[in-house]
Amino acid sequence: MKENKQNIKNALQALVDNLDNPKQVTKSQEKILDAALKLFADRGFEASSTADIAKEAGVAEVTLFRNFKSKNNLLYHILAPIFIQFNSKKYVGPLQEIFEEGSNKNTKEVLKSAFNERLNKLAENQKVVKILLQESYLQPEIKNAIEKYITTPATDSIKTFIRHKKEQGEFSDYNEVTITNLFFYLLFGYIFINYILQDKTSTDESELDELLDIILKGLRKS
Repeated sequence: MKENKQNIKNALQALVDNLDNPKQVTKSQEKILDAALKLFADRGFEASSTADIAKEAGVAEVTLFRNFKSKNNLLYHILAPIFIQFNSKKYVGPLQEIFEEGSNKNTKEVLKSAFNERLNKLAENQKVVKILLQESYLQPEIKNAIEKYITTPATDSIKTFIRHKKEQGEFSDYNEVTITNLFFYLLFGYIFINYILQDKTSTDESELDELLDIILKGLRKS
């Protein structure tokens, strides 16, 4: 187990080292990655053997090891693109812009736009996100990478938005970090229940409206 954790840690460090230089994959590697993505999402990482992955991909198991060395390294190659995407300005920018330009706009509409923007991005990568959330409970390094590359880039913009709403007298004087964390709890909780447990492929707008009403009722001054 200790060796397995070290392998994951090394793989994610390689992700960090090569964040701006993702490598192209061959057709054989793509088939293996697609098969691993399917099995990891359906069965979980531990329950998916390299033999099963190779069979699903239609290649020999030795071909899998020749291309990816280990199952852990295969996991890294699946997770790498999502971290690269969500850390890029292309993906972070729109969310930051929603909050930065929303200080004087309707609070619920700003939050709804922000949640929909993130939910749409995550829905495009539903299977990878499922693996991320599943393995984050078992692999601390993956959990740390989620925080560093997915949640942290937007944190400052959210806190600034909250600060402005407090200064305008709309929000009660709660801790900005606590409120920011609350937004992320709602986001990831919604994703986990709807996109992973229930395998939905779209957002229920009426449910999201009600969730935001409940959250805002608790945050706003009486």
